[in-house]
Amino acid sequence: MKHFSSVFNTRFVMLLLAILMCAVLWESGIVGRISRDIYARIPFAFAGIPTCPDCNVILVSLDVLRADDLPCYGYSRNTAPNLCAFAERNTYFTRFYSVSSYTLDDHISMVTGLYPSTHHVLVPFRDSLNPSIPTLAESLQAHGYRTLYLGVTDDPNLPLDKGVGRGFTEIHRLDRSDSSLQTQLRTILPTLQDHKPTFLFVHSYLLHAPFLVGPGPRRYAEGAFPEIPLTPKEYKVNSIPFYASVLNELQLRVDANDAPKSVRRNTSIISDLSSAVVSGDLTRAQAIFLGSLYWLEQTNAYDIWYWKHIDPYNDTMIAYLRGLYDERINTADDALKPLLDFVDQPEMKRKTVVIITSDHGEEFQEHGEFGHDYNLYNTSTYIPFIIAAPKIQRSINNSLAQVTDIFPTVLDLVGIPKPRVEGKSLLPLLVGSAGATGDQYAVSEYRGTVIQSIQDGRWKLYVHHENPKAPWVELYDLVSDPGEYHNVSGGFQAVQERLTKALDVIQEKAPRYAPVIGGFPDWIDKKKQKNIIEHGYF
Repeated sequence: MKHFSSVFNTRFVMLLLAILMCAVLWESGIVGRISRDIYARIPFAFAGIPTCPDCNVILVSLDVLRADDLPCYGYSRNTAPNLCAFAERNTYFTRFYSVSSYTLDDHISMVTGLYPSTHHVLVPFRDSLNPSIPTLAESLQAHGYRTLYLGVTDDPNLPLDKGVGRGFTEIHRLDRSDSSLQTQLRTILPTLQDHKPTFLFVHSYLLHAPFLVGPGPRRYAEGAFPEIPLTPKEYKVNSIPFYASVLNELQLRVDANDAPKSVRRNTSIISDLSSAVVSGDLTRAQAIFLGSLYWLEQTNAYDIWYWKHIDPYNDTMIAYLRGLYDERINTADDALKPLLDFVDQPEMKRKTVVIITSDHGEEFQEHGEFGHDYNLYNTSTYIPFIIAAPKIQRSINNSLAQVTDIFPTVLDLVGIPKPRVEGKSLLPLLVGSAGATGDQYAVSEYRGTVIQSIQDGRWKLYVHHENPKAPWVELYDLVSDPGEYHNVSGGFQAVQERLTKALDVIQEKAPRYAPVIGGFPDWIDKKKQKNIIEHGYF
């Protein structure tokens, strides 16, 4: 009996020690890490279990990248060999669209899953995200994620202080050079190798105009146009005619302004700069320009001068400019190689979700414009969507999808509950669930609801509300007219009515959030405020 009691006590102590040891291991996270590692090595998903619980998430936005300038999307030039090889090893969507043609609108939609007319962040400097709208970074941070932002930190079109920066624990600055992107990636990426789940958001302006490709031989831009700058030094022009152009712009702003402080400031600059221009004193003119104007005003002046020398009716020059844009895609493709190589490591592939996309495309006079600011044609809204994640099927997916789908897709992949959003999770499509479908419609918006577009698998409808009393429409058959050149709204009334009703239903079901509207800085005069409100840019 005594022997039995001794054995019982020994086993009880051993059991108690085992329980305590398990508790310590559980508290330290070791058990969780081991179980997650075991699950990560299983090549398929289980119903009801997140595909990639606690996985790292890397979301890359290559600003102004149109999908149809990538070889994996059918382009004739091999502009992005690294990116497309990565896409073909994983999954990419062939019908993915932005919800706006603006950097600000679309990125807020990207991180909230809401359309621009729902989140109301449309006007740089002025609009902020309603505090009750959760962002992707906030949702991940609330569940234990380290959240890192890598991008520009002083751009009103990507304002960290008005919504974009919410939820990030670390902010890392990126300039517009490829060397900056590569250096920062090589510094930051190794931190993802520890056991703390990490969200890394990367935004790059490498592709954005002006297309400064640098000196040397060109791969895609044929011909020579000396008036188009190729280097930062050429772009930041320093000449008397340039400063005369700056004077003209400042005078227009004074003439149209009714803000006394701004008038006094600009009038003083005009007086000083005029004196330098008249005397031909280039050194003094440059000092006044750089010392008196904010960086955004300087960039605006350089941009005005840049586009002033580009002839929209010269097809050879347009082709040359398109070639420079393709050069920048190739540069960005090289700059992303450290990231692509890093996430291709076996231990990182098992625990990392990677999404590479854009906020909008770029127009090269296909519809009478340069840039991306003034329309919702597919040249401005058709963008790539490339995703790599454990247990998803390698595929080329032809389902309809859009930027608002990113937020719910990421949260579904890592197993975090979703707030109410307007996007649709793409997870069923990614794992090949029976009967899974993409979005029924893709919606895009210009300046909120000034112009709205809605498309299904074949048709795309534009509803213009510039004159609310007399809205007019455009309708395109994307099968027979993928370039959207022939408006057929007069001949397909039933299609038009169906898409109009679908757009109305989407708007009626939208969550309701109050806009958060502030004031402009006092150095922005009324003329520029009007430009920003109406056109989105300074």
